[in-house]
This record gives sequence, C-alpha cells and structure tokens, in this order.
Amino acid sequence: MSWWNRSRVAIVVNSLLVHAGVEQRTLELSRYLQQRGFHVEVFVQRAVGKIVDYYREMNIPVHHVPIYAYTADGGYQFFPAGFLRLWWRLFRGRFGSVLCVQPPSYLFGRIASLPLFGRRVVAMERFLITGTSPTQLYL
Repeated sequence: MSWWNRSRVAIVVNSLLVHAGVEQRTLELSRYLQQRGFHVEVFVQRAVGKIVDYYREMNIPVHHVPIYAYTADGGYQFFPAGFLRLWWRLFRGRFGSVLCVQPPSYLFGRIASLPLFGRRVVAMERFLITGTSPTQLYL
C-alpha cells in the first residue's frame, strides 16, 4: 500500500490574479480532474483575484502559501517559512500527484514534493491544449 493517495492532486501555482492564460488553463484542468473523481487542492503564492471565487464555487480549496517576493532587479527573495509551510501541507495532504505550474513555483513545488517515493511530480511551464479538451494527464 502506498503512502500517497493517487486520487489526491495538488496544484502549485504563482497566482490567480487574472482570468486568462495560465490561470484559466489551471482552472480548466482543476475542473477536468474534479469531474473525473480526483480530489484537487490549489497552493498559490497570491490567493487573490476573480478565479479564487470560481474555485470556491467548485469546492476546491485554495491555500495561500507565500514562498517568495519579486525584487526590483527582476529576481526574487526567498521566504524559508513559507517554503516549509508548503512542504508540510504537501506532505500532510498525502497527494499522489503534484502539478507545478509557472516558474518559479514549479521549482519550489518540485523541491517541496520530495521525498518522492512513488509520488508523481509534474513541472509545467506552460499548458499545451489540443482541440477543445484540457491537457491529457495520465495520473
């Protein structure tokens, strides 16, 4: 028996500020997974915006986990306490799959998902959509 529950999926994403692009695709992917019986939770750097309301309507938990802040020179300042909080929530949630979307969230999400021990971690910098259906994932 695996420690990780295969029907639980965590999505680590930078923000849900706008209703377009990656944020919209993440919402579509969450809806797609939920309709197929997966339990989905979203971990986000900034939990503000209209898309958060859509997740609430779908009964998908959105966790605000600040890991870094952008600096004036285009880099980012790392917050160890936020990273440890993300690590603990991913570990405690027993997610069988962790989908890490958008840089640098996909970097922090991959590191926080260790140790793997059978857990699937997918780092996606962008979505590839074919036709009208969301990205096909084999979880």
